[in-house]
Amino acid sequence: MHTMAFLQEKREVALATRLKSLSELLMRDVKKFYDFKNIEFEPRWFPIIYMLWENGEMSVMEIAKELQQSHPAVNQTVNILEEKGLVQSLKDGKDDRRRLLRLTAKGKKRVKDLQPIWQDIFKANAEVLQQSAPLFLKELSYFERALSKQSMFERILEQEKEAHGAILLKKYSAELKGHFYTLNKQWIEEFFEMEEFDHEMLTQPEKLLKEQGAEIYFAEYNGEIAGTFYLLPITNNMIEFSKFAVAPQYQKHGIGTFLMNAAIQRARKLHAEKLILYTSPILISALNLYIRRGFLFTENDRADFYKRATVKMELDLK
Repeated sequence: MHTMAFLQEKREVALATRLKSLSELLMRDVKKFYDFKNIEFEPRWFPIIYMLWENGEMSVMEIAKELQQSHPAVNQTVNILEEKGLVQSLKDGKDDRRRLLRLTAKGKKRVKDLQPIWQDIFKANAEVLQQSAPLFLKELSYFERALSKQSMFERILEQEKEAHGAILLKKYSAELKGHFYTLNKQWIEEFFEMEEFDHEMLTQPEKLLKEQGAEIYFAEYNGEIAGTFYLLPITNNMIEFSKFAVAPQYQKHGIGTFLMNAAIQRARKLHAEKLILYTSPILISALNLYIRRGFLFTENDRADFYKRATVKMELDLK
């Protein structure tokens, strides 16, 4: 079967692949036109260059938000544009951590040279849309808006819940105290030994809640308590994620991911700028989950706190 026919036949099954193929087809043809005009320019550079042309200066974070791309993906393109001498970066005078971007003189000249070519591309885009799909951009906006309200990940997770059982988030209550102890004791003893600090914390959750302002949550799966975690304020803008455990019989059901996402969402609601955690380097599955969610390794200020080896990770929530 021809590839395009296969994608068209599969419809919803191959939605992302079909959109990617369409994007690659358009970019390949535009690149062919740039080459035909002997102009060194890549289609993927266009959004960043054009936004800087219109706005003067923008931060990497602002560009990533506008393009709905990851910070590393935007950084990768920006680094290429800097190497080509089209873009320059400078520190924000108000915030040293903020990297501002602007077009160089060479970049501005390149934009001026490209203006007539872009007009031809814009007209060709308008023509094919008018001839074949006049409502395509409007319907694409509806599609993007729907995904901004509920991501594809959340929708897939919802379908999985309906097919395999619902996962509910429950806040700590006295009748759940035993689960907090049992769930954490299970995973600790699977890999390590319970330490005095573990025992004290797990048997006195009320102390965490009342004296330290912690919040404890549980995942309920098909009516059973299947996992837990707590959030502990460290400073006004930093929260610790800890005592994260999923019962062995309920692993591989998306519960760990569900709890991790719930923790991040709650930390943002509490206006935290950073979410930190301490984990062991031997807990490979947990480490992979943290890395997928954007956590980065940082200097461990509690290296000697536990007998078991630990590493520190943090997630920037800004």
